[in-house]
Amino acid sequence: MKSEKSKKDDHLFSYYNAKNEKRWKYRYKYYDSLGNRKEASGQGFKNENDAYRELLKVKSSIVNGEVKQVEHSNLTVGEWIDIWFKTNKNQWKDSTIYNRKLAIAKQLKPLLGRYKLRKLDKATYQRVFINKLLTKFKPSTVKNYHTLFKIAINAAVENEVVDKNRFVKIKIKDDQEIEKTNKNFYTAAELKKFLEIVKSTGKTTQYSMIFF
Repeated sequence: MKSEKSKKDDHLFSYYNAKNEKRWKYRYKYYDSLGNRKEASGQGFKNENDAYRELLKVKSSIVNGEVKQVEHSNLTVGEWIDIWFKTNKNQWKDSTIYNRKLAIAKQLKPLLGRYKLRKLDKATYQRVFINKLLTKFKPSTVKNYHTLFKIAINAAVENEVVDKNRFVKIKIKDDQEIEKTNKNFYTAAELKKFLEIVKSTGKTTQYSMIFF
């Protein structure tokens, strides 16, 4: 893959992918906390500015001593969940191991596994995970999956893989709230009956306002 250096930064390059589409990438060499030479890289950016912004984040993290986050910049959600599960499973009960293993295999990894851990945002998480699960499960069940994911992300924060948990403030209505909301509407037949009663017993202005 032939690449051409950017005039904006020596660590920034353009290249053409298999479809002959122009893309941008960065490669930045640095030393980790043990003095070992490492390289942070990223590719597939559609324009130079996006690649440059990501490169600046990498440089800033290294200057601020956040080397672990740079080392794990390409770690996917699925890869981190595997690491977290294998690291902590010996501390859990057999029933917990079974339930979490099932949830990871059936829901978390299929829906979220391919996303980069550091780049997954709240809007994407809500759309591809929470909303998707709500079409198949009760809110109480979705809350359990959401709680499990937050536990895994909290562990990533503790291990300095990510800087914070972006998903703690996501709200999921419980079953009773949804049931109460659903009952707050007339069916078509109920609405027709209600309007007929108002029209026959109320004033014209009342009927007009309610109908409107």
